[in-house]
Amino acid sequence: MDSLRPVFRSLVIIALVGLAVQFFGGSGGGPRPGTVAPEIRAPLLGAPEPFQLSSHQGKTIVLDFWATWCPPCQRTLPALQVLHERYAGTDVALYSVNTDDGPDRGEAISRFVGERGYRFPVILDDGAISRAYRVRAIPMLVIIRPDGVVEEAHVGLLQQDTDGITESIGDMIEAARKAKPGT
Repeated sequence: MDSLRPVFRSLVIIALVGLAVQFFGGSGGGPRPGTVAPEIRAPLLGAPEPFQLSSHQGKTIVLDFWATWCPPCQRTLPALQVLHERYAGTDVALYSVNTDDGPDRGEAISRFVGERGYRFPVILDDGAISRAYRVRAIPMLVIIRPDGVVEEAHVGLLQQDTDGITESIGDMIEAARKAKPGT
């Protein structure tokens, strides 16, 4: 009987770790697909009114979490601009969520996007959005269906080149647009 104690203890630990991974998700973070996207109310760079996610119900929403100091994020941003232009005026809205901090971050971010010709809207995250969306690494892309449910969350580069990134994100957007509510 004493010889079974270490085996039993190991099985209990394995079961607890498995439950924790299932409940909290993988190490990359992000909201779990199939869950309702957490509400966002945050400043929008250069806009008088804050961004509020719930006011976009009925649209497919793309959130791209990034920072100016992040080289992989910088590789994703040109694709985000292409898609922002492609989906302008449609039922798809793309937003970048900047996670930089510091006292002059608004000015620094404005200069960063301006110098590169990016015209997509930038949500300024003070950390609350990143916590709500379980951002543990960037870049992180979250696709939200028109019914407000997370379709997909992806951490890291989708592809190595802008065209590949654009195509991958475009495919995710189209899948979210076609998803039936409650699936």
